[in-house]
Amino acid sequence: MSEILCALAFQIRNCFENNEENAKEKEFIHKINNIIDESESKPSPEAIKFFKETIENYWQLDDKSTGQNLQPKLRISSNYSRMRQKIVKTKEQNSNKTLYKAYQSEESFNQSIMKDLFKNANKRTEMNSAIEKYPIVLHKDGTDKSFTRATYSEVLHLYKLATGGQMMKAEDKDKYLPSKFLQLKEKWYLSNIIESLFVDRMIADIFLKISMKQRLHEKAVRVLLNGINSLENVEEKIFGNVSKRDKCLKAIIKSNKARYGKWFSGFFDRQYLLKYQNDSDLVSEMTRKIYNDCITNLEQLKTTIAFEVNKVRYAAIKAIYYSTMTHNGTLEKEQLKHIEQFQNDNDEEFKKYVIKIIAIHADNNNIDYKKLFKTCLEELEKNVNVEESVNFVYKQCLDNDRCEILFNEDIISRISSLLENNSLDEESKLHCCMTINKYLERSYTPGLNMSQLKNCIFLFNDQKDNSILKIQVLHSIFLTASKNYDIPEYIVETLIENIDKFTPEIAYFVTVTLEIVSQRQSIPNVNQLSFKLLDNWGINGESDTLFGRSLAENSDCPSISSTVAKIFVNTLSNRLINITNQTLEHLTQALDSNSHKQTRILSAKALYLAQTNHDIHENILIELQEYVNDEVPDVLVYSTVVYAKGLAKLSLTEKPIMESHFRLLPKNYVFEDLVLNEENFTGVVNKNVLDVLLNECKKTEFNDDIFSIFDRILSSESPNQDRVIQIIDHYTEMKYLLPQKTIYLLDSFMEFPQYTDQILKIFKKLIRNKQTV
Repeated sequence: MSEILCALAFQIRNCFENNEENAKEKEFIHKINNIIDESESKPSPEAIKFFKETIENYWQLDDKSTGQNLQPKLRISSNYSRMRQKIVKTKEQNSNKTLYKAYQSEESFNQSIMKDLFKNANKRTEMNSAIEKYPIVLHKDGTDKSFTRATYSEVLHLYKLATGGQMMKAEDKDKYLPSKFLQLKEKWYLSNIIESLFVDRMIADIFLKISMKQRLHEKAVRVLLNGINSLENVEEKIFGNVSKRDKCLKAIIKSNKARYGKWFSGFFDRQYLLKYQNDSDLVSEMTRKIYNDCITNLEQLKTTIAFEVNKVRYAAIKAIYYSTMTHNGTLEKEQLKHIEQFQNDNDEEFKKYVIKIIAIHADNNNIDYKKLFKTCLEELEKNVNVEESVNFVYKQCLDNDRCEILFNEDIISRISSLLENNSLDEESKLHCCMTINKYLERSYTPGLNMSQLKNCIFLFNDQKDNSILKIQVLHSIFLTASKNYDIPEYIVETLIENIDKFTPEIAYFVTVTLEIVSQRQSIPNVNQLSFKLLDNWGINGESDTLFGRSLAENSDCPSISSTVAKIFVNTLSNRLINITNQTLEHLTQALDSNSHKQTRILSAKALYLAQTNHDIHENILIELQEYVNDEVPDVLVYSTVVYAKGLAKLSLTEKPIMESHFRLLPKNYVFEDLVLNEENFTGVVNKNVLDVLLNECKKTEFNDDIFSIFDRILSSESPNQDRVIQIIDHYTEMKYLLPQKTIYLLDSFMEFPQYTDQILKIFKKLIRNKQTV
């Protein structure tokens, strides 16, 4: 009776689908109901339920006072939809009953953000090229001179005022002193020509002190420019000419010889020496050097005099520097050209300020910046005037036009070689790195070659605690890799092997650098990075580089863990590598909801890529159960695929899978299209779920939840109906029984020749197993 009722239900359904008008007879339905109620051999409850559900699918009951009125029903139950077109040939039936669920990936890893991070780090290392500004003190009119004093005494008086902290009055600093400087004929009543040197030394120092507090008059600047001429030229201006100088020096030598070893007889010669010892520290010191009875050789004395003349030159160039820069002074074209010719002077201290002045005016077309650039690079290589030279070289790379003209691979090689120079200080090496990186940031420049990279990694390893310098080196590697250049394997290995020794900040920039490298080439020992998947340190803050624990809800905030996860995604996408079980475990642990969102997404994707060539062990599958229904689409989809494929491999063993896996299978089977972006994962998930059931059907008795999968597939347009019948066929061989509903659905396939033999075979086994069919 039960079998007849089920068959009748199928006939009613097919009748309605083929011709709705033939199934409208109310009395026909009432008669069937009466037969069921009055029959002595009652059908089974399952058969009655199936029959009534079929009727309700196609008619709705309208309870009135007269009884049941049946009206055609247009909807079709989702539980018993029409059979797929292969089984039921219905005309003009093109509607797809399968729901379609498309997820939009929430993966986000913007390379421009990575570049910005290095730029933000660079803000902390930008060179402070601003010149120290001294407060300008307004001068007073008038003079502190006296008409009774000779030139030497007058200059000495003004010198004492200047060194005592008093301001020079206008007439003294703007007229009197410029008129005396290097002007032998304007120096009145000198007792000895050597006093001309004393006067010019004092005036040069006065101008230097004035330049730091008061603006120098243009007259003073002009005479100071005379003071920076060659040593011979300045000596000539001080002494008048060479013959006068030599005559003076010979007289000093004679006096020194007369005093040498003769304390009593040389007493009167000493009176000349004692004359200046109380005038000022500057003059008394010069006097002791010159009137030294140990200096009895003319050449020795000339060397001493030349040293003091160079002091005049040094004070003059330094005063010009402060005058033109500290108080926003300007130099004329001719004045700049005059200074420019001394950039190769033998006196390094003097040359330093020549470079400073020219570098400050380098934007002026009046300066030969190419020549100065060459000079500064040579100075760096000689480790002299380093600060001024590295400052100028760096500034040139900031200008697009200058950078293109001055820099090339050879220049970068010379700069990179400085990174191995142990005599160069860290600050200078830092700005060498910054110069290299500014060059590399240009789109037209090539990446670093092997030799240049070797210099960079040498500096990286050589620096123990200078994190800023290490970040600059990493930036060089990052920029090189971003230009599609391969990074030597030993450099990559160095970064990986030491990553656990770095501070969180350095470790972060190491991972950022390795990520760009991983886009192009294999990462050796990549498994050593896997522990960083659990490191949520990252950038917190929009305008600067502030490190801290990255919040999981802040999906746009980069973290160490998300960057490492991206390295694994890149590596697994582009090439075959051996991922260790520990790495797989770390990737799974990184799916935790407390992790950074992008870490979860990228770790799930890495697991998906890894499972192609790696077995997913059961402990990982158990952990994945938590994520197959995750709220993040990427985690949900990738976890579902990995879980299904991993479980399919696990089910190939002789041991049955755990009960928890069976409970999850009905949720894993996809009745809605599982799409992430434009990739459909429905087929692969469903195939592996059915593979699991095929492998388990001879080891485990299925529960009702498993049969709910079969029933829904058999009553729908699923392409997996053949697989389900195959699984049931194997399942019944183990003397396992089938739910009555599943038997009814199998019976509906009897009318199709391709299934008749297989269904009969299943039914025979059921009968053999003492189940009523």
